[in-house]
Amino acid sequence: MGKKKRLKLINQSIPQVTTLDHSVLPVLIFIVALLALFSPLLPSSASYFSMTLTQASVFQALVALMLGLWLPLMLTKRQYRPRRDPVTLTVLVFGLMTLVSLPFSLDPDLSFGSQLWRLTGVWNTLHYVAWFLILSSVLRSRKDWHIFLSVSCAIATVVSFYGLKQWLDDPISGLVYSTLGNQSLLTAYLLPHIFIAAFLLVGQRGWIKHYYWLVILVCASTVLVSASRGAVLALIVSLAVAGTGLIINSSWSRKRRLIFVSIILALPILAIGVIFLLRAPAIKEAILTNYRVPRFIERVVYRDIGTDRKRLWSFAWRGFIARPVFGWGNDSFGYLYDYHFDPTKDDRIIFNEHWQDRAHNQYLDTLISYGVIGLVSFLAIWVTVFYSLAQTICRTTSVKDKKRLAMLGTVFVAYLVFILTMFDTPSQLLVLFAGLALVVSRQEQVKVEPSIEFGGQISQRAVLLVVTLSLSTIVIWINLAPVVRAASIQQAIIQLRSNRSELESLLAKAFRPPNMYIHEMRYTMVTEVQKYHEWAQLRSPEMMAGIRYLATQAEMSANERPFSTCHQISAATVNRLLAAYEPEALDRSEKYAQRLIDLTPNRFDGYLEMAEVAILRDNYDRALELLTEADQRVYARRTDFRARILLLMATARAGQREFDLMTELVAEAEELDPNAYFDARPVIVLARTIQAGDQLDDSLVDFIDRVAGKYSLVPDVKNALEIIRQATIVPTHDSGSTQPEIK
Repeated sequence: MGKKKRLKLINQSIPQVTTLDHSVLPVLIFIVALLALFSPLLPSSASYFSMTLTQASVFQALVALMLGLWLPLMLTKRQYRPRRDPVTLTVLVFGLMTLVSLPFSLDPDLSFGSQLWRLTGVWNTLHYVAWFLILSSVLRSRKDWHIFLSVSCAIATVVSFYGLKQWLDDPISGLVYSTLGNQSLLTAYLLPHIFIAAFLLVGQRGWIKHYYWLVILVCASTVLVSASRGAVLALIVSLAVAGTGLIINSSWSRKRRLIFVSIILALPILAIGVIFLLRAPAIKEAILTNYRVPRFIERVVYRDIGTDRKRLWSFAWRGFIARPVFGWGNDSFGYLYDYHFDPTKDDRIIFNEHWQDRAHNQYLDTLISYGVIGLVSFLAIWVTVFYSLAQTICRTTSVKDKKRLAMLGTVFVAYLVFILTMFDTPSQLLVLFAGLALVVSRQEQVKVEPSIEFGGQISQRAVLLVVTLSLSTIVIWINLAPVVRAASIQQAIIQLRSNRSELESLLAKAFRPPNMYIHEMRYTMVTEVQKYHEWAQLRSPEMMAGIRYLATQAEMSANERPFSTCHQISAATVNRLLAAYEPEALDRSEKYAQRLIDLTPNRFDGYLEMAEVAILRDNYDRALELLTEADQRVYARRTDFRARILLLMATARAGQREFDLMTELVAEAEELDPNAYFDARPVIVLARTIQAGDQLDDSLVDFIDRVAGKYSLVPDVKNALEIIRQATIVPTHDSGSTQPEIK
């Protein structure tokens, strides 16, 4: 027996070591990709913040895992490398442009990480680019894509059914947001699935055809009842484009195709005409007076069309003129809004959101974020996509394939129309970049059979796998850490409602690195502490320790983001709260409030905060001047802010012993906000100035009763009520007693 034969027999008799070869990794990547599709279903119960944080963070962590599995495959097997395709090239160029623009950003840190309720910064964009590269390199067969897209459609259907349930629970005034927390985020996610289902439907027979029709009808119905006007417009236009694409690529005669295309294109015009007819003053008044119109019809048909959007777009255009090449950086529109907001015009009437951080037009948001180079690279993606689809349609002889490609193109048409009035969202980008990967991979539809091979030694690929998975573990933790930190914030807020014994330790845990969104978490925590401490004067050593620590953190954010109005407000507010224990903190509060006024003189917040400081210093004349300035700038439709200003005016009048004016201001505040009595400060200041024999109006007595009922166990409020009770008779209308009712 020869030497080679003996060695062969020996090798066959020895158990071989199993290793992961190239064929098992694509299967693992595919499984993780399917898991990533489920991220829109994740609830927000794990964190205090919006669902976006949990959903996007988990998705990005799964993409990081996919990247760790794909890199060894890509480096050692040519067939799993990205294609040299125009679409791939433009997507990579866009990702590169977002990085190139970072040094030119107004706030590079914010531009890189975004805000935790948006999560569309450079860091997030790079994950979507990686998602695109992996899918386009690994999913090559029609079977793979059919399974992948069918699962995505099934998840979208579940999301839609939950949204429809919300609408059926309250069809007149109920909000429809499903698992995504916002109607615009919901429709941004559902819109592409309508046409992905249409793409899968073409040429299908049997029960699967009915399934795709169900997806289309359920998702489209949810988009309509969600009452997102931009989404409804995108749906109407895209349906017209889809119908036109199907007819043009059919086998009908030219004359017949022309007739049906004309009919389809006339339908959107007819729908828009009907909307304008229903908006005619006489018809509008008759309908709204005599019928309870469902919210989605009232919003789509009768709401003001685009006044706020046009104003935001004008701010964005001014920002582009100022920095046209590289832009201001991602998430920088909020600075432009604060700078250009003009209360002397209609801005305080048009707008009602406290913060505006998007232009509500993705083209303008891209222009503001990355300048001309960013917008050109963004538009280049869509030029190459439609050029690639058109080329393939022209080369294809199959009518079914032509129709499929037309439906695939409509996915992107829906997106491009929708972002005329909306911005990118994480769940939307998940689907969008998967669609781009499909456009690339459709050029080479091959069947890669999964198999597990066995070898006798650890391969080079296995070593690479260990290295890349180790690196991806770090990226996974960076993505998931903010979710863990947000859970600590939630526990800290629960502590505020109890004994606050662990408040400082929970805050330290929440603000521990890594935490890409630490600034937003600090701001959120300040707003929560403000409610419990400011309104009711909840003083305790534990509260003092927590506020002192939070003040240090808020000042760090204010100094690290000097152009951010919300962080200047946060630092001013928390130092004002700290002044209850450390009077010198009031100087720091005034410093940050003044910095806010200097930064954005047209916003009301700085004047309101300075007025709070003036009241604490018993400078009531100055407080009233500042509150008047704030009242001239506050949003006309924000009754909560206006009620707060009126209550502070009432507090200042109490300090001046002008009880009649105080009574009028309290009544106005309660008319605007029934929960005005949550703020006990007017009662506390009243107790400092009231004298024996003073008479209080019945309506003011009612207000004092409500404050007493809510804060009867709070020492500062309890002492104030006792002083008022000793100075004057305060009847309780429920019991006839001569003292406030303690509940």
